[in-house]
Amino acid sequence: MSGFVGDLSEKQSKALNELKSRLDGVDLPEPDDVNIDSYLLKWLRARQFNVEQAEHMLRNHLSFREKWNVQSLLDNWHPPEVLDKYMVGGLCGFDKGGSPVWYEPFGYFDPRGVVLSSTGNDLTKMKIQICEEILSQLRSQTKKLGKPIDRMVIVFDLEKAGLSHIWKPFIDRYNLILQIFEAHYPEMLKKCFVINAPAFFSIGFNLIKKFLSEATKNKVVVLGGNYQDVLKEAIGEDLPAHFGGTVCDPDGDPRCVSKIRFGGKVPESFYLKDNFMHEGRLTEVNIGHGSNLELTYEVKEEGHVLKWEFMTRHNNIGFGVFYQPSPDTKRAQWEEVVERTRCSCHLVPEIGGYSCEKLGTYIVQFDNSFSWMRGKKVLYLIEIQKEGDHES
Repeated sequence: MSGFVGDLSEKQSKALNELKSRLDGVDLPEPDDVNIDSYLLKWLRARQFNVEQAEHMLRNHLSFREKWNVQSLLDNWHPPEVLDKYMVGGLCGFDKGGSPVWYEPFGYFDPRGVVLSSTGNDLTKMKIQICEEILSQLRSQTKKLGKPIDRMVIVFDLEKAGLSHIWKPFIDRYNLILQIFEAHYPEMLKKCFVINAPAFFSIGFNLIKKFLSEATKNKVVVLGGNYQDVLKEAIGEDLPAHFGGTVCDPDGDPRCVSKIRFGGKVPESFYLKDNFMHEGRLTEVNIGHGSNLELTYEVKEEGHVLKWEFMTRHNNIGFGVFYQPSPDTKRAQWEEVVERTRCSCHLVPEIGGYSCEKLGTYIVQFDNSFSWMRGKKVLYLIEIQKEGDHES
């Protein structure tokens, strides 16, 4: 049995009912008119119908949405100009089964320029927005067609791609995005067509495939330059002319740039390294190999934001934020409010903030425990500011 609504074995039905029971009363992020069975089944499929693992995965996702304040991200945040202009990709039409199709002309992307001109935090926010946009499109198609449409198709175009596209600092960031996709947007991929794959494709794929589930890897179809017939068979009349179909923009552009961003070279005027916002006020510390640094900040009034700005002299550093409700709260009970991630911030500063909705103690952690050979020099500025005094 496939594990989708209407095609469940007795064991799968039992697992679904048990998961529903375990989540009774939990506020799920999907709208009320979404089929709850369809929503829960994707978490079960992602964990081979192991109820305990599926519940853990879903509860982690709910925590993730709270940490990233996803609803506010959708309602109030807009990507910085450099990402809006120079990231690649977009939704354009549907395949023959009604699934939305995302085109990513990766060969037109400038990895080095984007890394040097944007923070990892902003790139992650943008990718979360895109995933949520696709989920919204899936819900719309489900209503329109009267049948479950819960997966998308990706066309990943490597025309013009070179070795610069597997630059390690970018791959490090991209792998973090892939981990988010796998952990928080499971079972969303129907098929990924990699087209115009160059000879070195296997090198790049080896750098990222360890972050992909077996199910995801099995959905990747690698094609060379003769891909048009395969895409026509899968997508049909909605295929843009640039990719072998007939669809063009109203002005005749075969690339459909009104829907698909084709990126381009990022001007150096966008680069951030020479624009560290508060360089004269930074504290510099040495964090030894295998150790970490924890900084404590007290929030005694409502309406405050914890703001940070930091970079390393060399190599990456882990960063996260924890909440301690009271002084006697044991460390094991601290709440992780900003998920710990490794930041490649030796090339460009990492800038971000967290809205402190709860009063109490916030602990900022710079983590170098993963490095047994290298100490790290970190320059940072961390402040508690009133909500209206900071820029989002």
